Amino acid sequence: MGLRINEEKTKYMINTRNKVRFRDEKHLQIYNYEFERVGEFKYLGSMITENSDNNTEIKARIMARNRSYYSVLPLLRSKAVSRTTKIRMYKTLIRPVVLYGSEAWCLTANDEKNLHISERKVLRKIFGPICVAGYWRSRTNEEARQLYGELDIVTEIKKGRLRWLGHVERISEERVVKRLYQNTPEGSRSVGRPRLRWMDYVREDLRRMGVTNWRIRAHRRDDWKMVVKEDKVLQGL
Repeated sequence: MGLRINEEKTKYMINTRNKVRFRDEKHLQIYNYEFERVGEFKYLGSMITENSDNNTEIKARIMARNRSYYSVLPLLRSKAVSRTTKIRMYKTLIRPVVLYGSEAWCLTANDEKNLHISERKVLRKIFGPICVAGYWRSRTNEEARQLYGELDIVTEIKKGRLRWLGHVERISEERVVKRLYQNTPEGSRSVGRPRLRWMDYVREDLRRMGVTNWRIRAHRRDDWKMVVKEDKVLQGL
């Protein structure tokens, strides 16, 4: 077809349970080309890793959030800008950087902890310190949460997962996403405690929310919106 391969930009990755077999393989030789093996790469803004986990992606999202945060830090420090405007800046300029692609995340307890820390850092900067008995101190987590008065970032991610679940349930059977969603891979899972899958996390959220017959409710758009809007229940998960 007349296409030419850029040897420096073309990499390859191996995704397998048998790490020992490919441990020493570093490069792929095809004719006169030599391609480097990598453990991760970015595709459409998301990090894909050979371990198929979200930890690297979440760390990359938090780092991107830090760049966005420091770019508007002078405004967040300014007393000339109201808190309402600062919160709006956080919700429109900073938080979406972290939430990009989060509908497909599987959050571990450590991931949730890092996301909470990242958000509270911004909120403390927005609300500033508090003076108690003549001494200035940083606001506690509970004080920052009450002043913010909205859903935390982890809850927003869980809501996004539920919205995505309802969307996938409603789309046509011919769509590639629907076929992958309904497909059951062959083979068996590894020995020991297996990692939880995306569907395991979503089902657990629905169970704790007390949502029954969720597949039927997902096909009723208005009914599913009411499920997703159960913010107070979802925030406790």
